[in-house]
Amino acid sequence: MEKHYRRCSKSLIEREIDDECVIVDTLSGNVHQFNAAAACIWRNLVDDMDILSLAGVLHKNFRIDMDAAIADAETCVKQLCDLGLIEVC
Repeated sequence: MEKHYRRCSKSLIEREIDDECVIVDTLSGNVHQFNAAAACIWRNLVDDMDILSLAGVLHKNFRIDMDAAIADAETCVKQLCDLGLIEVC
């Protein structure tokens, strides 16, 4: 079964700056700056989503081939999980 991911229910403050996104984790005090691809994934991760759905968002928005989109989505999701900003649901 494919894993699904969602944003953690922490107290996060987010701001959009051009194509990038800045997230402040008010519990830890950490500040995270996302590039355009990570910001795209973050913006679209509103419901529980799997890697293929997130890759589809990258594929559509950045016009990259699906294999590259899957690889980028996997990398981004791993990093966001490691930072504690998203979780497996």
